Amino acid sequence: IEVTIAGQTLLHGLLTAMPGIDAAIRDAVHAGHGKGGTLSVGFVGSVAYEILPRVVKNLQSALPNTKLSLSQMTSGAQIEALRSRRLDVAVTREHAAAPGLSQVRILTEPFVVALPARSRLAELREINLRDLNGEPLVTLPTSSGRLREDILGQIADSGADLTIVDEVVEMTAMLGLVSAGRGISIVPKS
Repeated sequence: IEVTIAGQTLLHGLLTAMPGIDAAIRDAVHAGHGKGGTLSVGFVGSVAYEILPRVVKNLQSALPNTKLSLSQMTSGAQIEALRSRRLDVAVTREHAAAPGLSQVRILTEPFVVALPARSRLAELREINLRDLNGEPLVTLPTSSGRLREDILGQIADSGADLTIVDEVVEMTAMLGLVSAGRGISIVPKS
């Protein structure tokens, strides 16, 4: 029996392609078992300094052969991306249940007051929310969702009356505005 030229060409192509096909099958099996592939992780900017590094380190340790693809986005955008399967994991500050998604609380932290250096409150050893009465407030915009609601809710519950002077999405911008003397801010401790 002789192999035709067409058969020889097919055989050569198959022998050349087999290692790639084997690797693709192996990668697919590993990804199916969480041992490879790409894991898309979303995060809010305010977790970038303390929380995100721990999450990334733990994911890399647990899934050493998995590539991490990181995307900074708002909590709301992350929820949408999870629903549309553009993200696999979201690191948010939201704690409201989202239908069809699972949540795991990785950290509970208190709020702290960020003050300009020359604030009348800077010399106090402890600040109660009532002490903030009359202060200008730099906070998150309405679109930020639950975190803003929690902050403003705690202020309202204390009876303090603050005037919102600036609304910014990023915590770093918020802290910069506080440093510039625009007002005070209430932020997560991390």
